[in-house]
Amino acid sequence: MNAIKPILVLNSRYNVSTIATLFCREKTFMDERENQEPQLRSAEAVHRRALALAYLTCRAMIDSDPHANAGKMSSNIMLYVDGVGLANEFLPHELRLLKSPFGTLDESECIETSWLSEGMVVLAWAIGQAELPSPRVKCDPGPVAIGLGMFQPRTRERLAKAKLRDAREIEAKSLTYLALNWRIGHFIENPGEKMDLAAKLKDPSSPHLLVDEVEMADNDLALDGVPLAKVPRAKAGEFFHIVRERFNAFKWLQGLSAQYCTGAGFQ
Repeated sequence: MNAIKPILVLNSRYNVSTIATLFCREKTFMDERENQEPQLRSAEAVHRRALALAYLTCRAMIDSDPHANAGKMSSNIMLYVDGVGLANEFLPHELRLLKSPFGTLDESECIETSWLSEGMVVLAWAIGQAELPSPRVKCDPGPVAIGLGMFQPRTRERLAKAKLRDAREIEAKSLTYLALNWRIGHFIENPGEKMDLAAKLKDPSSPHLLVDEVEMADNDLALDGVPLAKVPRAKAGEFFHIVRERFNAFKWLQGLSAQYCTGAGFQ
């Protein structure tokens, strides 16, 4: 599992016009949160969903793996899922994916599902089982999944012992992804329009920004010092997908959306 990496989504299915549908169209930075009060899900619920995502992403990532152990790992997934009592955590289409014969999954479905690893790491971080990488860095899903208990003994007993991070820490990190998601959505729909993002994110009572981990160049979003409009397409596409998946995971974690799955990221 350690050698498995997420599949980069950037092909003919996702050009500028279609990828725009992945992002919110908030008129202002905080519109989406207006009249919505976060209600954190229980630590056990978060651990269970994170572990479910671990098995889903594993199944998607190994479907075309030529290694002899990949087929065996695929057939063992449902044994571990049932052993932990996790089957009820999956939506019908997710169970179908898990139970599909090895090597039969659609490539696009594997691609979409593989990106759930970025939501998995958010939930793992929320219960103290992983560090959350920078928004511009993909997670390494193998160690995160193992840390959550995938294919590990005594995982069932661990679920009830999960503990959430401080709610203020979760809220602060979620605001970073809300801001990033909003700016990316605006950029995709208005690529030539300049924005003073720093001014929009500034705390009116101090010289500091309201969020962390937002890199700036000329007061707007940047990647490694390069303004967003000048970032190479492949690198920008990867960044967009990381942000979108983590944003959706935070929404679910805070009770602001009913579910977090592939459908939440590709509406």
